[in-house]
Amino acid sequence: MVPFALAVVAPAYHCGADLDYEKNLQYLEKVTAALVASLSLGLFFLTAARLGSPTAAGMVTLFLATGSGVFTTVGLGMWQHGGVLTSLLVVLLVEFSARSSADWRGLLVQGFALGQMPACRPTAGLLVALFCLWVLVRSPRRGLLLGMLALLALTPWIAFYELVYQSHLGPATINTNVSAKLWSFFRIWPTLGTLVSPGRGLFVYQPWAILAVVTVIAWPRLRTRTHLTAGPPGWVAFAGLASVLHVVLISAWWDWPGGYSWGSRLLTDILPLLGLLALPAVALMLESRVGRGLLVGLALAGLFVHLPCLLWDAHRWNFLPDRDLWSWANAPFLYHPPN
Repeated sequence: MVPFALAVVAPAYHCGADLDYEKNLQYLEKVTAALVASLSLGLFFLTAARLGSPTAAGMVTLFLATGSGVFTTVGLGMWQHGGVLTSLLVVLLVEFSARSSADWRGLLVQGFALGQMPACRPTAGLLVALFCLWVLVRSPRRGLLLGMLALLALTPWIAFYELVYQSHLGPATINTNVSAKLWSFFRIWPTLGTLVSPGRGLFVYQPWAILAVVTVIAWPRLRTRTHLTAGPPGWVAFAGLASVLHVVLISAWWDWPGGYSWGSRLLTDILPLLGLLALPAVALMLESRVGRGLLVGLALAGLFVHLPCLLWDAHRWNFLPDRDLWSWANAPFLYHPPN
């Protein structure tokens, strides 16, 4: 997130801002976070609109803007997820633009953006590898070049992290032990927790994401019943597989709840993929009155679970000594901290 912070802090410094004053830094952090979230939403809409339905793209962008981690995790603070989202969306925008993805300029942009993703969060390396594999299957030469360019773009960050933090993984691992002993794959309860627990569940804090599942299951039928363009070959398979494997990865981590956070923070990186997957189902639902009503309901449900974090600091729920990630009666979005 250094480049994003620098773009805001440097002008503030040259305008005479006192950067030793904590409240000034907090204000600049909020401004940076809001700008990153806004940029991510704009990039998502442009990418989704490439599939042929600006109305459906606008609806899913609304889901992301008001009922997802883009609103809270990305928009309210400088979490590393904002950098992953922005870079991933740059890559997807080029890929969904047929002309751009075919020329050398698009290749350079994608390679640079892919290199920034693991620099923000090491776990984003999984998404980078799967994207390069997806491209490799369709075009071996282009896939290899993308992988090489991504590694080249990442190399300066690795050197910088080694110099400053004595770790090539960067600040993400300074206070975190990443020993293999702390990973345990395919456990049932952590997986269910990342998906449906009231404290951290993906489908609780992004209820519209269920439409992504609908698309994956019914894609052959949806492809013929909607007026969307085809998009890059295999994009549904890529987005679906990347989302599933990212959930598996996060669920395997000993601290899958993500510490002090709001909602499904550690799954924020796949929200653009889930948004794109939800698009065909949204496009079909927009064609009927009942479908439009359901979409409005999903939008309101998403807004309901995120507004408390913004309006009355319900994120202080994380300070409770007896917090329960599985309690619906004492869920974070129902918590009202005492004055």
